[in-house]
This record gives sequence, structure tokens and C-alpha cells, in this order.
Amino acid sequence: NKKFKFTYIVAGIMILLAVYVYFFEQGERKSGTESIKIFDVKKEDLKKFEIIKNHTKESVICEKTGSEDWKMLKPKQYELEKSELDGVINSISNMSIDRKLEKAIDITVYELDKPSYTINFTVKDKNYSLLIGAKNPTSTFYYVKDAEKKDIYTAYSYGIDALKKSAKDLRKKTILDIVTEKVTKLNIKLEKKELSFSKNEENKWMIIPYNFMAEKDPVETLINKLKDLKANDFIEDSASDLKKYALDKPIATMSVTQGPDKPVVTLCIGKKLKDKEMDYAKTADLPVVYAIEHNFATPFDKTYNDFRDKRIFSFKNEDIAEAEILKGKKRIFARKDRLGKFKIEEPVKKLADLPFNGLVYEISIVNVNKFEDDSGKRLDKYGLKNPQYIVSLYMVVDNEKKTKARLLIGNKDSSNKDQEMYFAKTDTLESVY
Repeated sequence: NKKFKFTYIVAGIMILLAVYVYFFEQGERKSGTESIKIFDVKKEDLKKFEIIKNHTKESVICEKTGSEDWKMLKPKQYELEKSELDGVINSISNMSIDRKLEKAIDITVYELDKPSYTINFTVKDKNYSLLIGAKNPTSTFYYVKDAEKKDIYTAYSYGIDALKKSAKDLRKKTILDIVTEKVTKLNIKLEKKELSFSKNEENKWMIIPYNFMAEKDPVETLINKLKDLKANDFIEDSASDLKKYALDKPIATMSVTQGPDKPVVTLCIGKKLKDKEMDYAKTADLPVVYAIEHNFATPFDKTYNDFRDKRIFSFKNEDIAEAEILKGKKRIFARKDRLGKFKIEEPVKKLADLPFNGLVYEISIVNVNKFEDDSGKRLDKYGLKNPQYIVSLYMVVDNEKKTKARLLIGNKDSSNKDQEMYFAKTDTLESVY
């Protein structure tokens, strides 16, 4: 039976691997919290490192320039991606060693005579070299050694893989330096469509130039998307011909302002790369052309109504002292007494705390189902030139009465068969909901 033969073969291979590990990879292994170290390296003492890919002779050199700052020296002085840099530094200073081999054979068996990578690094004023050889049969570890010593070790693959980095791997891929909390303006241009958002004095997002209130989350979702954007690839460092990338006249442009002391940060997106699911992109101030995820701009392709705050009013229920309902010439007026209970004053005096508290609450949470018309020119069409109802809520501060909310309710929306809806607006905006 072929199926059983295959099973026996696999079992045999696993047994051979186990025997190999037992006889040839036995070695010193610390128990508890102790760990084996090839080099005694403290993270803060690491001054410089070089990663050499021996097969291609590619080399990348990075050097510490301050207490925590690093820069790339070779092949070029590119900015560094912090997460990748930290991975290299942590792997050098906290190399995860499994064991030292007691019965090490000739280094050629472990491919340490021709290591795939050499990691040179400087700790204070002393230089070290780590040689990276082959993987063990189970691919769990790499064989490694100090270039100056004979001992051979097995190091966990995940730690060594973090060292096998090229200049492109270590190069900064975060395209835009954005701190979401500091952004005060966002501008989006997509072909003939343009959207602008700006924070007002109360730190609320407004849709410009309409002066509509915007919901915070949808706006900041787009800002975070820009902040988190990373380059998939680096196409050209100093592009002179932007036309070939369609970046002379970008398909999409997103600009972010982070206060008066920082320059505007702008992303320009061009055409799609041939045979790749990526688009060309660059910032407005640098000549570097990147490749980013294809259709990155799709979530930005929206109308201003997609961002508008659907909550019509914003007030605290306890701040409301008076309420009024008008239906034509009929009026119901209620006021809170000294105990904070609503009492009808007109047309008759009557305690009505429960229904008026309910009214105030419903007005405070009423949301727009649909933004119908912003022109303000066809109010009669919606029954809002002479509303069926006008509901007004007032607050009293220092004996001065102020309108806190006023909702005008017009005709029923006959086009909506699934749900009973009415056209409405406030007294401060022309928009019909």
C-alpha cells in the first residue's frame, strides 16, 4: 500500500533527524532563567553594525549618532525604519542561543567556512564578528559562531532572521510623519472631487467650506491611514521625470496640516505599476518615488455627506429649563419648577415631567437618517416653509433665556416605504434632513 509506505518513510526521516540531533547537536544548555551568550553586549553600548550578505557582497552599515539616534552610512544615508532597526539591535544584544555544540564537526558541515551572512558590530571600542551558517535539519536553528573563536552554537531562527537585512529592509518605509492628535486640517483631491476638513476653536472637525459638523472617527480614520502608510518598494531616489509615473498630474493628493510650526505634509499618487498590484507615489517635498498598495486612495473617494455628523443637536438634558411645542397656532409650553420637574404652563397648568423629559431626551439623541437637501431654496417641497411642528428647547442662564435647540418638522417622506420618516431641519442651517 503506497499510502502506508509513505507514512513509514516520513517516520523514518523523523527518527533519523532525532538521532542526528542527539549525537551531533548535544551541548551545553542552561536551565531556568540563565542563557548562553556568544557575546556580552549591552544594548546601550552598541555603537555600530554592518550586515554583509556574503554571496552578493552587499553590505549595509549603520552607526549610532546620539543617545538613541542611528543613521545609515552605507550604501547611502537613508533614514531608518525604527521597527526594523530595533529588531537588529535587539537581536545583537539579546541573541537567543539554544546551545553550544559539544561534538562539533568540521565547520564546513555547518557552512561556517562560507557563511551566508557576516554581522560585524562595535561595542564601545571593541569589534566583533558573527558568522551565520546553515540551518539545522529541522530549520529551528542556525549554526553560528564568533569569527575569532572555535565554538559553534545553535541560535533560534527568528533571532537570526531579524539580522539578515538589506538596506531596503532597514530603510524608512513610513512615508508621512503624522501625529494624528496634532492634525488641524485634512485636504483630499481625487480628480475633480475635493474634500476639506478643519478643526474649529472647540477642537471639532468641520467640513469646509460648508461649515458642517463632521464626525470625528471617519475623518481620523483617514488621517491614521495616511500615518500608517508604508512603502512596498523604492522605485527611484531622485526622480526627474514624474510624467512616466503620472505624478506630474497626480490622480490623488492628500494633504495634512499639523499646526503653524510644521510644514504641510502631502502625498501624491500616480498610476499603477505594470503587472503589480501597486501604485506610484511620492511626497510633495521629496524626489523619492515609492510603490504603495494599489487603490490606497479608494477609502478617500467619498462625498462630504459620508463624514457629516448625523447627530443634530448637542446639549445636556439637565441644562434644559423650558420646552415649547408649536403646531400651527396651538402652543404647549412647559417649564421646570424649583424641584426640577417639568410643569405645563400653557394651555393649562399641569405636571408633565415624564413626557417632557422624554421629549428632551429624544431631541438630544435624534440622528439624521439621510441628508436630503442643502440648497435651502425648496423648503415648501418638504413642508418646511410652514412646518407641521416646531419644537424648541431653552436654557436659562442668569435669568436670560437662550435657545438651545429648535427642530422644524415638515412633510412625511412618501418615497420611504420601509420606515416612517419626516423631513426636518434646524433654525440655524438651511440643510433638510
